Amino acid sequence: LTCSFAAPPSNLQGGADSDPSMNLVVAKGSRLEVHVLTPEGLAPMLETQIFGRIAVLRAYRPAGERYDLLFLSTERYQFCVLGYDHEKQALVTRAR
Repeated sequence: LTCSFAAPPSNLQGGADSDPSMNLVVAKGSRLEVHVLTPEGLAPMLETQIFGRIAVLRAYRPAGERYDLLFLSTERYQFCVLGYDHEKQALVTRAR
Protein backbone atom coordinates (compact mmCIF):
# COMPACT_ATOMS: atom_id res chain seq x y z
CA LEU A 1 0.00 0.00 0.00
CA THR A 2 1.07 3.56 -0.55
CA CYS A 3 -0.24 6.06 2.00
CA SER A 4 -0.51 9.78 1.43
CA PHE A 5 -1.69 12.91 3.23
CA ALA A 6 -2.05 15.00 0.06
CA ALA A 7 1.73 15.27 0.22
CA PRO A 8 4.48 13.13 -1.33
CA PRO A 9 3.44 9.55 -0.49
CA SER A 10 5.60 7.17 1.45
CA ASN A 11 6.28 3.94 -0.40
CA LEU A 12 4.92 0.92 1.41
CA GLN A 13 4.48 -2.59 0.05
CA GLY A 14 0.86 -3.47 -0.58
CA GLY A 15 -1.53 -6.16 -1.69
CA ALA A 16 -1.18 -9.80 -0.77
CA ASP A 17 1.63 -12.31 -1.15
CA SER A 18 0.00 -13.80 -4.24
CA ASP A 19 -1.51 -10.51 -5.46
CA PRO A 20 0.95 -8.09 -7.03
CA SER A 21 -1.63 -5.25 -7.30
CA MET A 22 -0.73 -1.89 -5.83
CA ASN A 23 -3.10 0.43 -3.98
CA LEU A 24 -2.93 4.10 -3.13
CA VAL A 25 -4.49 5.06 0.21
CA VAL A 26 -5.13 8.78 0.65
CA ALA A 27 -6.13 10.52 3.89
CA LYS A 28 -7.89 13.85 3.35
CA GLY A 29 -8.90 15.33 6.68
CA SER A 30 -11.54 12.90 7.92
CA ARG A 31 -11.91 11.02 4.63
CA LEU A 32 -10.04 7.87 3.63
CA GLU A 33 -9.80 6.96 -0.06
CA VAL A 34 -8.42 3.77 -1.61
CA HIS A 35 -7.46 3.62 -5.29
CA VAL A 36 -6.20 0.58 -7.18
CA LEU A 37 -3.56 0.76 -9.89
CA THR A 38 -4.87 -0.63 -13.19
CA PRO A 39 -3.26 -0.72 -16.64
CA GLU A 40 -5.31 2.41 -17.46
CA GLY A 41 -4.15 4.27 -14.32
CA LEU A 42 -5.61 4.77 -10.85
CA ALA A 43 -9.22 3.68 -10.33
CA PRO A 44 -11.23 4.52 -7.19
CA MET A 45 -11.93 1.43 -5.09
CA LEU A 46 -13.60 2.83 -1.96
CA GLU A 47 -14.08 5.96 0.09
CA THR A 48 -15.16 6.28 3.70
CA GLN A 49 -15.53 8.92 6.41
CA ILE A 50 -13.56 8.64 9.65
CA PHE A 51 -14.82 10.17 12.89
CA GLY A 52 -12.07 12.74 13.50
CA ARG A 53 -9.19 14.21 11.49
CA ILE A 54 -6.65 11.60 10.45
CA ALA A 55 -3.20 12.31 11.92
CA VAL A 56 -1.35 9.02 11.29
CA LEU A 57 -1.85 6.38 8.60
CA ARG A 58 0.54 3.44 8.30
CA ALA A 59 0.32 0.16 6.40
CA TYR A 60 1.85 -2.93 7.97
CA ARG A 61 1.61 -6.70 7.69
CA PRO A 62 1.49 -8.69 10.95
CA ALA A 63 3.22 -12.06 11.03
CA GLY A 64 0.98 -14.74 9.56
CA GLU A 65 -1.30 -12.29 7.73
CA ARG A 66 -1.76 -12.51 3.97
CA TYR A 67 -2.74 -8.87 3.45
CA ASP A 68 -1.57 -5.52 4.76
CA LEU A 69 -3.57 -3.72 7.45
CA LEU A 70 -3.86 0.02 8.07
CA PHE A 71 -3.14 1.61 11.42
CA LEU A 72 -5.04 4.89 11.64
CA SER A 73 -4.89 7.48 14.43
CA THR A 74 -6.81 10.74 14.74
CA GLU A 75 -5.66 14.10 16.09
CA ARG A 76 -7.53 13.28 19.34
CA TYR A 77 -5.53 10.06 19.82
CA GLN A 78 -8.32 7.68 18.81
CA PHE A 79 -7.01 4.77 16.76
CA CYS A 80 -8.13 1.72 14.81
CA VAL A 81 -6.70 -1.02 12.63
CA LEU A 82 -8.48 -1.45 9.32
CA GLY A 83 -8.48 -4.34 6.88
CA TYR A 84 -10.29 -5.17 3.67
CA ASP A 85 -12.77 -8.07 3.43
CA HIS A 86 -12.34 -9.36 -0.13
CA GLU A 87 -15.51 -11.49 -0.02
CA LYS A 88 -17.76 -8.60 1.09
CA GLN A 89 -15.63 -6.01 -0.74
CA ALA A 90 -15.77 -3.76 2.29
CA LEU A 91 -13.45 -2.08 4.78
CA VAL A 92 -13.57 -3.78 8.20
CA THR A 93 -12.36 -2.66 11.62
CA ARG A 94 -9.92 -5.23 12.99
CA ALA A 95 -9.14 -3.40 16.25
CA ARG A 96 -9.98 -0.15 18.03
